[in-house]
Amino acid sequence: MRALLRPEIDWQERELSILDDSFHHLVKVARARIGDKVLILDGIGNGGLYKITAIERKSLNLLQEEKYQYKKKHSIDLAIALPKKEATEEILRHAVECGVGKVWPLLSEFSQYSFRPSSRVDRILQGAMEQSNNPYLMAIEEQKHLMNFSAWSQYQTVFCCSTQRGHNLSSSSFLPDDKILVLIGPEAGFSEAEEKFLAELPNIQFIQFPTPILRSPTASAVALGAICSRVVDA
Repeated sequence: MRALLRPEIDWQERELSILDDSFHHLVKVARARIGDKVLILDGIGNGGLYKITAIERKSLNLLQEEKYQYKKKHSIDLAIALPKKEATEEILRHAVECGVGKVWPLLSEFSQYSFRPSSRVDRILQGAMEQSNNPYLMAIEEQKHLMNFSAWSQYQTVFCCSTQRGHNLSSSSFLPDDKILVLIGPEAGFSEAEEKFLAELPNIQFIQFPTPILRSPTASAVALGAICSRVVDA
């Protein structure tokens, strides 16, 4: 389903006009036609199914047919000790597609990138959200240093991906409301001091997958996919 993010939408207005970049994408790229359906999302869990009723030279008109209110399927967040810029952006796309609620950018001894909010990042998040029909816009928190990060206690479990130790998730299951944080290290891993710091966290679990060494974007996708697959209905 083609989707568009419209945070400012008034759901009481049944008619909607689409202009500018979104118009160009729908008409020139996606080849939308009159009668096609478009999913409009506000980024906070509400959505509406609209039908294209008219296409003008620089705009198209939509008519609301249904409204939805979505429930989050899980409560998984992601913390990443940042790899290079391109890899970080790839991780952000994977996180949106997996329904992550928020990302914590972390600096570590071997991290390779200092995160800064930008219009490019906003476009990446919006594009991934629309492509995946994710009804929630993912948040990115302020960058922290790993050793000064204090949000560990917000989570029931912190899963840290490791190539040296840990267990698989074959016997694990989680409820949709279980607060889970997935921690991904940089390409060179964590330093000895950071490993010691993490091992002392009371709610940490190291996980290891039966694979060769994974790049950070691949590790994030594998870990998030594995944990999402273990979420069960109450």
